[in-house]
Amino acid sequence: MTTVPRPGRTAVLAVVTALAVLLALTGCSSLWRSDAPPADPQWKYSDAMKVLAEIPGVNESYLTSGPVGLPNQIELTAGLQLVKGYPVELVPKLVDYALALAWSVPVEKPTTTVSIAFMAGKKSVDLQPAALALGWPEYTGRTLSLSPKDLAARYGPWPGDRPAVPAELATYVPPPPEPTPATPTVGAPLQAGDLRPEAQRS
Repeated sequence: MTTVPRPGRTAVLAVVTALAVLLALTGCSSLWRSDAPPADPQWKYSDAMKVLAEIPGVNESYLTSGPVGLPNQIELTAGLQLVKGYPVELVPKLVDYALALAWSVPVEKPTTTVSIAFMAGKKSVDLQPAALALGWPEYTGRTLSLSPKDLAARYGPWPGDRPAVPAELATYVPPPPEPTPATPTVGAPLQAGDLRPEAQRS
């Protein structure tokens, strides 16, 4: 099976250093069923990242997997960079959707952990409320590191079906970007005679 190259863990956590509050949406794994084929060999991490990046309020997305330690110890890592001021009430749905989407990519079956984190502006998001909302009180911290069994219980056996973007996420309108401070303009260079008294200029 093809192994997707993974940047160092420091780079992963830099792009992805905080995830958001995951909300337990009612229902079980059938919640994310769709008509898309669950194991489309053309469905790659790059495709899923494009889908995530197109969600309003998402500036950057990150998905990758690869061995940690032994070759059969596969970790899946996901994360999003959100606009500053992204609504707290939308974060749970976004996390749930991102996990379901990552779980649907049939590149490498995760065997160790599935880690996810969000950045909102320059701040990370504490994921403990997300873990509680999903019924995972044992998970705490700003990066949510789940067991593959947790995702299989929620989204079905790997690879799961490709989910549709929730309407609440698709219809969100981000605030306009903050204005960039004006750069001071440098005046034109002095010409010969500019420092002479006005009466002496011709």
